[in-house]
Amino acid sequence: VVTGTQIRGKDMSGWLEYLKTREIEQARKLAMLSLMDYGATAAEAVPTLQGLLKEEVQPDIPRWAAETLGAIGPAANSALPDLLAMFTHVKNAPAHRAAACAALAQISPETPQVRKTILGAFRDPSTEVRSAAIDAAVLLPGDDRNIIAALTAALSSERDAVTAATALRCLGETGLATLTHAIERGNESARRAAALALSTVGSQAATSLPAILKTQKRERDPDIRAALLLAASRIAPKDPGMLQSLAERVAAAEPSIRKPAEDDVTPPEPYELETRLFISAGHAALPSVRTLLRAREASVRKLGVTILSRIADLPGEGIDDLVARAQDKDPEVALLAIKTLDGLGPAAAQAKQPLQELSRQDRELGRVAALAALNVSREPGKPRFRSLLDSRPDAEVLAALKDPDPLVRAEAAEALRSRTDD
Repeated sequence: VVTGTQIRGKDMSGWLEYLKTREIEQARKLAMLSLMDYGATAAEAVPTLQGLLKEEVQPDIPRWAAETLGAIGPAANSALPDLLAMFTHVKNAPAHRAAACAALAQISPETPQVRKTILGAFRDPSTEVRSAAIDAAVLLPGDDRNIIAALTAALSSERDAVTAATALRCLGETGLATLTHAIERGNESARRAAALALSTVGSQAATSLPAILKTQKRERDPDIRAALLLAASRIAPKDPGMLQSLAERVAAAEPSIRKPAEDDVTPPEPYELETRLFISAGHAALPSVRTLLRAREASVRKLGVTILSRIADLPGEGIDDLVARAQDKDPEVALLAIKTLDGLGPAAAQAKQPLQELSRQDRELGRVAALAALNVSREPGKPRFRSLLDSRPDAEVLAALKDPDPLVRAEAAEALRSRTDD
């Protein structure tokens, strides 16, 4: 609410005078837009706005007048009869009736006639009017059981489910309890809308988490199941049950819980959101990440290794998981695990012996594993060895330049190039 100041170069009285003296539609709209910002302090404008509710020459002006009266709030109480008439006149445009409905709730939500009018509008044939009534119901007294009953009925309607779920989301514990009941026992429209609404609430819906996790396991509709798991991830991002359900979904190669947005410039990476959730959960995610590491698909196991590589201060059990994947039957998974251990350096010292054994057993990955063993066993604070020859004396490096293996010769050349002693 703005008081004692100017908006767009005029005070409230200036805009009211502007509204009274202008006949051009755009000028009138600008005046009403400015008066909206003054809220209750623009009560002086109510009589003028009441007159504009009956404007016929400029058909959009009544809607603007109703919206301005709603912004003024209880101070516009004298306009209730005109707004009720505007709403009940079925020949009025749906946009006008919707604006009148919203204004009624903003001005006098406790008035029995207003409450009756708004709840009755839930059955209006116009989608615009029904949506305005459902939104307006949030402003009605919370102790009216008829409000929850009406919103629950709307939630089961395919045409109004999303709007009703959004309204219920704003009604505190009672609304959340209704949404929770809907995901458990509602029809498809109700379950879908309730799941989407709960996904926007966050930790305030913590009491709904057990029901969400339980329901998503038996839900058959894949989109609803994804929405439920998305809701769980936003309510409790480190919950073990949520993380495990997420891992099982990824391991089963089900689609990501995040649908690409229409305005995405580039499509997201596969399981981008899930990956962020696991990484953010840190050590709490390790049990569920093992589900990925044991998955049938190599791409999922590779994702599990990638997640481990980005978890801060990876504990010993996580290092053991990487060691196991270093021996994966898929060479890409194994290579990524070995390089991850290499990058961890001394923090993965327990992997030295397994890596040394792997370097002797696997000809293809032998040199990579040997280098990783060298790096995990180096002293903390020492720079990483870039090749096996980095730690060897000059004579041995020079001799390696004549090795029949081109990879060894390349490593020798790189080792010599990096040394300062010409």
